[in-house]
This record gives sequence, C-alpha cells and structure tokens, in this order.
Amino acid sequence: MLRSLLASTASNGARFVVALVVTFVMTPVYINQLGNYDYGIWEILGSVVGYLGLLDMGLRPTISRFIAYARNDQGVGDSQQVLFNTSLGLMQGVGITISLILAGWSLTFPNILAPADGAVARYAFVIQLFALHVLLSFPYFALESVFEGRLCYTTKNNIAIAHQVLGAVFLYQYLPVFDPLILLIAVNLATTASKLILLLALLHLSNFGAYRIRPTLFRGELVRRMLRFGSKSLLQGIAGQVSKRADAVLIGIFLGPQKIVFYNLAHMLLQRLSSLTQLAGHAFMPAFSTFHGAGEQGRMEQYFFIGTRYVYALHAATCAAIAIVGAGFLQLWIGPDYGSEARPLIWVLVAGALIAGSLPLHNRFLTALDRHGQLAILYSLRAALNVILTIILLPVMGLLGVAVATMLAQAIITPLIWRAVFRELQGTVGEYIRQTLAPVFGVVSVMAVIMLITRAFIGIESWLSLFGVLAAGGVSFLLLFSLIATGETERAFLRATIQRLRHQ
Repeated sequence: MLRSLLASTASNGARFVVALVVTFVMTPVYINQLGNYDYGIWEILGSVVGYLGLLDMGLRPTISRFIAYARNDQGVGDSQQVLFNTSLGLMQGVGITISLILAGWSLTFPNILAPADGAVARYAFVIQLFALHVLLSFPYFALESVFEGRLCYTTKNNIAIAHQVLGAVFLYQYLPVFDPLILLIAVNLATTASKLILLLALLHLSNFGAYRIRPTLFRGELVRRMLRFGSKSLLQGIAGQVSKRADAVLIGIFLGPQKIVFYNLAHMLLQRLSSLTQLAGHAFMPAFSTFHGAGEQGRMEQYFFIGTRYVYALHAATCAAIAIVGAGFLQLWIGPDYGSEARPLIWVLVAGALIAGSLPLHNRFLTALDRHGQLAILYSLRAALNVILTIILLPVMGLLGVAVATMLAQAIITPLIWRAVFRELQGTVGEYIRQTLAPVFGVVSVMAVIMLITRAFIGIESWLSLFGVLAAGGVSFLLLFSLIATGETERAFLRATIQRLRHQ
C-alpha cells in the first residue's frame, strides 16, 4: 500500500510538472491570440461551469473512496459494478443538467458576453461548444475517480499528460490560423472525448476491473449514501469554488472581462504554489489515518509537526520567491504592462498565502480524524467574507481591492482553523510557533535578503538574470534550512523513516 501511495504521489507530481511547463509555454500564446477580452471570456465560462458543477466537488472523492472500499482480490464483483454504473450515471446526470443550462443561455441571452460591437452569434456558438465539453467532462471525472479508487494514478495521469502535451502542440501551431477562442474550446472538447473513450476501454479490460456499462445497475439508494458521505467534501468544495471563481466573475461585472487577465496572472502564480503545497502533503492523510486507527497519538503528532515544518518551509520559501521575482517573471513572460499591473497584487496575495498556509496539513489531519466537518463551515465563512469584501473594495480600490479582500478573509478565518486543529493535538500553539514557524521564518527571511541583494546587483532584465536570483535564493535556503531548521533528533527520525521505507 505504501509503495502504491508513493508511486501515485510521484505520478501526480509528474502531472503537476508537465502542467506547469505547458502553462508557462501556452499562457502567453493564449493571451496574445485571444486578446484580453476573449481571455476574460474564457475565464468567465470556466467560473460559470465551476459554480454549476459544485456537486462534483463532493462526488469525485466519494466515488474514489467507495471504489477503494469495495475492492477485492478476485476482481470486480456485483457491488463494484453497481458502484461503477451508479457513479457514472450520477455524474452524467450532472453533466446533462449543466449542458442544458448552458444551451439555454446560448439561445436566450448570449449577448451579455459580447462586446458592444461584437457578433452575438459567435459567442452563442462558443457557449454551445462549451456545453458539449461539459457534457463529456463529468462522466470523465467519474472514470478518473474509479482509477484513483483502484490506485491506478499512473495510468490515468499518463493519459492526461499525453493529451495535454498534444493539445498544447496543436494549439500552438493552429491558434493563429483559426478563430482562437472557438479552436481552444473545440480542442478541449476533442481531448476530453478522447480521454473518456480511452479510460472506458481500459476499465473494460480485466486488468483494470472488467467494468461494464449497465444502466439497470443504477441504484438510487446508493446515490443517497454517496451524497450523505460526500456532504462534508461537497461543502468544502463549494467554498473552494466560490473562493477560486468569484474574483473573475466580479471583476468582469465591475471592470469588464478585459481586466480579468491582469488579476488572473498574479493569482495563477499563487494557485501553482497552492497546488505544490497540496502535492507535498498528499501522502500524510493516509499516514495520519493509520496512526489514529492504531491509537498512536504520539507518532501521529511527531509526523504532523515534522511534516508541517517541511511543507511550510517549501510554501514560505516559494511565497518569498514569488514576491521578489513574480512581477519580473511576468514582464519577461507576458510583457512589461502585465508585470507592472500585477506587482502590488502579487505582494498582497503572497501575504494572504503566508497566513492561509501557516498550518498546511490541517485538512489532511482533521480529515484523518473525521473532524473535517468544521472545515466545511470555516471554508464557507471564508468564501462568504471574500465575496462580501470584494464587492465592497473592488469599486473603490480596483483590482487591488480583490487581492486585499482575499487576504483579509484569510487573516480572519485562519486563527479559527488553528483552534480546530490544536483541540486535537497535545502540543500548544506556542510550541508550534517556536519549534516550527520561527525557524522557517528565520531561514526564509535570510533567503529573501540574499535574493534582494542579488536582484539589486544583476537585476531581472533577462531569463538568465532571473534564474540567477532564484538560484541564489534556492542554494541559500537549502543550506540554511539544513543547518538551522532541523535538529539531530529530527534528522535521525528521518533517516530511520527512510530506512523503513526501503525495506517495505
């Protein structure tokens, strides 16, 4: 099991790296070919589907859990065939519902997307293509969840990586030739259809379970059980979607779609940071669950505090690097105007990320203890605060008001998350700050000073100088962290853990 978890985490890491590279190459292409207005429309459509598809945020982890729980050594029995068909039918129902809503929108008031002199028919067609994409996306999500439940991450990630690379190569070549917004959606539609067919074909094989599509195996009672189980994740997903998607919609309403791109670029940097932090903490939840089930509170807390130190060190160091070189990176990557517009947004968003990520394993820990229901409430409060503060500050402060609203919402709710976590720990907040946060802050502060000095000497006028500043920060961070932030007891613990893993 441990090897499977590590292999799955490594596969997720590979998919993350490929996505990062594709984003780095293709984002300037998208902005250049689509223009600020159509790029904003693309973001708005994604936000609308994100809101309409909130149900999938609770169902995907639920499907994975139910499939994993029902597995047996002899293959796939009736229970898993029922699970497979019920999950697929449920997610297909969600996709059909959202697609019909989008189709109705395209036939009634597509003009709200079109500029004053724009062709309404073009944007109606864009929405209709997007509706088809959504129709296929939700059953694809169900199939991905089945693969995850069977711990077949490598297979489904390899398929996703191949399609992402091929799609990017095709778009890079042909976006200048055809209507870029329509082509972008059409290629996403085609790749989703291809992935859906491949996953279905693989699941049909005995090696992957020999699943069969049988609509008669759909069970309403199982749907109710799945929805009950997934309600906590659903509420967290709703809050996450609101926090993630509301900004683009509100910017589009108050300032126009053409302004979304400036905020989205700054926000994208922090989103990649969030994904990296989640990836680093991915394997801790099953470990916490194992210790909790065995009654080993001491070992669980030892893993929690040591793991938190390493994950937060990575998080804080990346935050500092983004604050120092983020605007320069955007100037080299997209253009000078984009970097200068995003600079203050990056600083404020980084401050919020440092606050929100100060206890990076809180979700994994509370989920392992089945105490994560309170996170659904806290995340919902944070999302509501974010929306309310954005509506208040955006008309007054513009794009900076959106970033400030995000930071304030995080600053208000994070102490409550800390309180929920430390109720379950024997350690105190003071000990955590002294033993975990203080050493990390010391190391990252020195790293930041070294990066600032390096930037003052060589500037950020080229990719080479940018990499020079990052290299100075990375080397100093690794040296200082190994010397200051880790003790001999901790190093001995890590060596023993690595030795155990090698012999499993």
